[in-house]
Amino acid sequence: MRDIDTALLRSFIHVAETGNFTKAADRVHRSQSAVSIQIKNLEAVVGRQLFDRKKRNVRLTPHGEILLDYARQILRMNDEAYHKISSGGERRLLRLGIVEYLAPHRLPAILTHLRNAFPQYDIRVTVDLSSRLREHIRNETLDIAICASEIRDAKGDPLFLEQLVWVAAKGQSRIDDTIPLALLPAPCLYRSAATEALDRVGRPWYCAITTMNVSGVQSAVSAGLATSVIGTTSIDKNMIVLDEQHGFPSLGALQVSLERGRGAEDIDIREFVEFLADCIQNNI
Repeated sequence: MRDIDTALLRSFIHVAETGNFTKAADRVHRSQSAVSIQIKNLEAVVGRQLFDRKKRNVRLTPHGEILLDYARQILRMNDEAYHKISSGGERRLLRLGIVEYLAPHRLPAILTHLRNAFPQYDIRVTVDLSSRLREHIRNETLDIAICASEIRDAKGDPLFLEQLVWVAAKGQSRIDDTIPLALLPAPCLYRSAATEALDRVGRPWYCAITTMNVSGVQSAVSAGLATSVIGTTSIDKNMIVLDEQHGFPSLGALQVSLERGRGAEDIDIREFVEFLADCIQNNI
């Protein structure tokens, strides 16, 4: 019996999730050729082909599907053991802010993954609009915050771009000429993106529903009461995406960035933030 190197499993998981060796290499901070060699070495260890490389995007083989579940369990236990021992049993308070529009329906599961993977942190979470999260950073009531902003106004360390999309209820047959919108109160980047885009093309709209949280927007859209603009991480199974073929103007993207407070300057949180960003983007 041979042991499997966890570094090989980590690269394997990223290739499986992205379907692309280059994207996986960016995640693990290696070259594309190095990741390719890692996967070949892993296949040599287990004696099975793990990926179908005939297509443009690589796909897991049946043996790869089996290994993926085990690989995630092994790495989760590995990371938990490492952090538990390296922290000496002490837990450091980490006050985390997350902008409300990022993966709201998956946030509880994401936080569970974070707490399991980083037991050395006592994670306290605030979910709010980016503008208010930045106030918390300035007032030193948050250590770090995952915020969204227009690309030209971005501050902090960039994590990823969040594409904005128009959404309506799945199965909705038509949209009124005057578009009913579900929106958060101003100031809100998503509200501005929606109204400014419609004004730019001369399409009439009205605010049918104002809600204080993104779950209210999701509920209104899913029930067919209104249309809205959200990020791709907020789309749920009851929605369809609308585009120019449906008469809706194209939208841009927002920059999602990490902003630190002075209380977090001495905390090495790179691995924590990378893990969180992966969870948000990749439906973990």
